Amino acid sequence: MSKFDFHPLRRTCVNHGCNNKQVYYRVSKKTGDPTFRKVCTNCHESAIGRSTYKTGVTPLRIGKCANTDGHLGWVCNFDPSIYPEGIHPPTQIDHIDGDHQNNAPDNLEELCACCHQAKTFMNGDNKKGRTARKKIMKESAEKFGQLFD
Repeated sequence: MSKFDFHPLRRTCVNHGCNNKQVYYRVSKKTGDPTFRKVCTNCHESAIGRSTYKTGVTPLRIGKCANTDGHLGWVCNFDPSIYPEGIHPPTQIDHIDGDHQNNAPDNLEELCACCHQAKTFMNGDNKKGRTARKKIMKESAEKFGQLFD
């Protein structure tokens, strides 16, 4: 049993149909608070190919960017079909409201790494420090968005 098993920040796995608790990941050096993965141990192992998902569990990450409709201000042209069979495309789970503790299913969406980074900087989801980098990335993201107008 881990000392974090009953921690109030530990939530349920975000994958549809899975009711297991999230797995502990690491402790923050600044605050001492634990960080948990968005998924349980079994779903994490399944996502990296070491296990299989339990019956009835549908993974949140399916390898497709949700920004193909352009809801972030540009249309993503990420093509997961270019990856060989068995290779999981490099997508990430984004917290729509920017709160990393809010793992409600309606607050999570799968984005490609480019869209996730641009959205994070445009919304200021990483406001702790990094102001110069944020300004540069926001300008880059705006230029990136203009390419698809």
